[in-house]
Amino acid sequence: MSLAELSIKRPVFMTMVTVALLVVGLLGFSRMKMELFPKVDFPIVVVNTIYPGAGPEQVETQVTAKLEEVINSISGIKHITSVSQESFSQIVVEFDLDVNSVTAAQDVREKVATVLNSLPADIEDPIVLRVDPAAAPIMSMVVSSEKLDQQTLTEYIKRVIKPRLETAAGVGQINLLGGSERQINVKVNLQKLNAFGLTMQDLAMKIQSANLEFPGGRFNEGSRELLVRTAGRYQTPEDMESLVVKTVGSQVVRLGDVADVEDGIVEPRTYSALNGQAAIGITVIKQSDANTVEAAGEVNKLLKDLTAQVERDGVKITLVDDTSVYIKQSVAAVEEDIIIGGILAVLIIYFFLVNAGSTFIAALAIPTSIIASFGFMYFMGFSLNFMTLLALSLAVGILIDDAIVVIENIYRHLDDGETRVNAAINATKEIALAVMATTFSLVAVFFPVATMEGIVGRFFWQFGITVSIAVMVSLFVAFTLTPMLSARILTKETHLGPDCKWYQKPFYWFNRLFDRLNDAYRGTLNWVLGHKWITMGIATIAFLAGLLIPTFLGSEFIPNQDQGQFTVTVKAPPGTSLNRTIEYAAMVESKIKTYDGVANTFTTIGSQNQPVNMADILVLMKPKKERSMDVFMLIFKMRNELKDQIPGVQLWYGLPSDVGPPQKPIMTSVQGPDLAVSKAIADSVMAIFRTVPGLVDLESSLEETKPEVQIRLKRDVAANAGVDVYAVASTVQQMIDGVKVSDFQEGDQQYEVRLQLRPEDRVNYRELNQVLIKSHNKDEFGQDLYIPLSTVADISEGYGPSKITRYDRQRQIVISANLAGNLLGNADAEIMSKVERLKVNGTIPPGYFVGSVGMAEAMAESFGYIGIALLLAIIFVYLILASQFESFIHPVSIMVSLPLSLVGAFLGLLAFGSSISIMSLIGVIMLFGLVTKNAILLVDFTNQLRREGYSRNEALLKAGPIRLRPILMTTFAMIFGMLPVALAVSEGSETRAPMGQAIIGGLITSTALTLLVVPVVYSMLDDISVRFGRLIKKDKYVIESEPSRGLQEEGLP
Repeated sequence: MSLAELSIKRPVFMTMVTVALLVVGLLGFSRMKMELFPKVDFPIVVVNTIYPGAGPEQVETQVTAKLEEVINSISGIKHITSVSQESFSQIVVEFDLDVNSVTAAQDVREKVATVLNSLPADIEDPIVLRVDPAAAPIMSMVVSSEKLDQQTLTEYIKRVIKPRLETAAGVGQINLLGGSERQINVKVNLQKLNAFGLTMQDLAMKIQSANLEFPGGRFNEGSRELLVRTAGRYQTPEDMESLVVKTVGSQVVRLGDVADVEDGIVEPRTYSALNGQAAIGITVIKQSDANTVEAAGEVNKLLKDLTAQVERDGVKITLVDDTSVYIKQSVAAVEEDIIIGGILAVLIIYFFLVNAGSTFIAALAIPTSIIASFGFMYFMGFSLNFMTLLALSLAVGILIDDAIVVIENIYRHLDDGETRVNAAINATKEIALAVMATTFSLVAVFFPVATMEGIVGRFFWQFGITVSIAVMVSLFVAFTLTPMLSARILTKETHLGPDCKWYQKPFYWFNRLFDRLNDAYRGTLNWVLGHKWITMGIATIAFLAGLLIPTFLGSEFIPNQDQGQFTVTVKAPPGTSLNRTIEYAAMVESKIKTYDGVANTFTTIGSQNQPVNMADILVLMKPKKERSMDVFMLIFKMRNELKDQIPGVQLWYGLPSDVGPPQKPIMTSVQGPDLAVSKAIADSVMAIFRTVPGLVDLESSLEETKPEVQIRLKRDVAANAGVDVYAVASTVQQMIDGVKVSDFQEGDQQYEVRLQLRPEDRVNYRELNQVLIKSHNKDEFGQDLYIPLSTVADISEGYGPSKITRYDRQRQIVISANLAGNLLGNADAEIMSKVERLKVNGTIPPGYFVGSVGMAEAMAESFGYIGIALLLAIIFVYLILASQFESFIHPVSIMVSLPLSLVGAFLGLLAFGSSISIMSLIGVIMLFGLVTKNAILLVDFTNQLRREGYSRNEALLKAGPIRLRPILMTTFAMIFGMLPVALAVSEGSETRAPMGQAIIGGLITSTALTLLVVPVVYSMLDDISVRFGRLIKKDKYVIESEPSRGLQEEGLP
């Protein structure tokens, strides 16, 4: 008993099965998490180390290089990239994708621990982190107050707001930006320090030893036990000024004699402002396994209560950015595409069938398949994200296809006089092979997509599986629910006449037009069967012409999308102070606010250890419907109008990155053993960049140097004077950068006590000449000897690199740029072609590497993986078709529609102004699974007719017109179902649109060409099989001949 027959004879049972699928699906949908992208494990580990006061070269040699050496011994490492800049080292360790990120991070931690003793003593402990896009900041807010000063406000945030926000479910970390943290500053007067014959080390040791608290054991006094504690901590900061730091005879020198003790703040190195008004920024980072939307929802709930509480204290909290809003908008937009696409597909079916009952039966396939798919997705651990919902939005027109084919065939059997029950059973059996072949072919193309290598493969895993699940469920519906309902409520096809009612007129004219089209198609098909070589020549020319279209399209990695925000990076010259950078940022911010569509601006300086000469201005735009231009047009306008408005300041524009930190799309790396030679090569590459159209915001990682004061020891003089390098370096560091010497405790809070020269002694570097260095030698009286720094060292102003980048433990120079009016693939290809000329003319000597890195490298790698997936998809489709039709020849006649679909895919992209990208190429793979559907319906029915006694041409001439309607119905249903995706009218739809555009274009041309070319190829292959029947396995449905004697003896046909 077939599945259709079982459904018809046991309708209650099959209804309950369907209801069970729907219940499980709804339950899964209600429990699925909502995310922007699928959760992907990136085996990338970052090691951050802070080395206070150190320059880039010092950070590189004393921290970065040592850490890289031990980390490099770990197995499975793909690349090690590092950046050494002022006071900060960052090492990014990229592992092979099959390495578990947790294991990788643990291995790195263990290796880092082994080298800690050889690193500088005054570094902060290296922090080892896994790169987890899911643990990125999800919310930004600012806190301001007209009542409290910055220091008090900062304390208020740390005491009241931060602890409350940290209690929200899913929140992992709360970071502050800007503000003024309390610190006890001991500001030393250099002249007085020298006058009393003291050094910074003397003061540091005195402060440390005088501010202690030690347990002293316990007394047992009868029945009591008394603890002994030495209470030696200062009660107030002012108490420190009375500390005796030196005694000379009867003269007592106190700390207050050489320094001012101030209850002050940490020297500002960060800044934040909302719409030009300084405020303290707060970023919320969620836990890696938490759901973004849920975590943000919990924070928003807390903010409602918290806002009311803090407003009573004169504090205001303003929410700046909430990524969950964009996620919800994106998900809602895709859900809207699914609903609209489903409605359009159903309307198309009604136009063809003009029957509410049959349209209802067919339409049931869409919600049933989608809802049931949610159940399978939930149990597979999928979430409601961009990829899974995109899969469903593209599949919405496909889900109805199987039901359409079954219903149309049932209609044909009803017209032949069969009862509804017999028609439903027989028609479903008759069409079962073709329907299964079309569905399995579609699943076959998504298996390679779901198992692609690389990062792209990780992201498209859920996409491919979701489509496969949905179409398999739709196949089940077509074989169960569709025949069951058809056997009960389906009536004979409605044929409207010219005297139909007024509201039926559009359907009458539509079907009349279709009848004329059917007649025209029959005549055209008859002609092409008589002119096979002409037809094949035209098809070949069309295919070859289509291959030229990509040259006009260009290529890119992933299409940019309008997320309603972008970043303007303000880069002042290296060495620019924080206050001056704030002024530059304020100038730029005031200009940005004048543009239409800008809602808010949020400025940050010094976040994520960024140098203080750079400011990031997050520009938040009004909703898409409330502005006259998109993000891309606004950036283009700003770039042209704000260029060179502030002398010496560079402005860079960047879009938010969905995965990982934002970076410029064009990046070319120069590597080699000699930095001077690498710099010369980098200059040549930069010259190439300037000649490539569409490259803007050009930057070299070694282009700018930062002014620095260089202290070079006179080693012979210093040795005779008893002064070593460490004494000089530590003294200078304590004076200029300052050093933590103790902690001041107040209640349960501890505040750093920092020893440093007063600000006025740190204005002119020439003041260093007066610094006294304590010698290891003694004077003639056995007293300590102090040597002026100018005696043992030369102090001069010089320049050093602002940052040093390394790639696989070798210094590299990265030339980077943004794109404006050019595509990534085009620009990178032009750059690399010109780089090849440099290799030819000897500008790039042997042993030096110049190549694309970053996004261009990822694009090339991903395109290669997609090419392999495309090839595998073709092979799997052939395997499925050969198995289904039990023929080696028929799959070839069916698959001739694949290359013909490429013409339409490229034309579709060209018509919409899109490019070749990962999304459009995945659309092509999906297209290969779809276009075979029409050819399968045609070839399968032709074979049936030939088994009934029709000649080949008679079968083709009858099968073509009969199958024309289901072919057009399914094609138009797919096209209109994907139309909302292709039109890109919703939030963030620019990324997914090329996929729909490629599929729609391919469906249109492949359908038109398939209806004519497939019968011709079928006929030609049949002629070949007859002529060379002894060489090719015979198909019993095509070649009528006697089986061989050997086969007869084996009992095989």
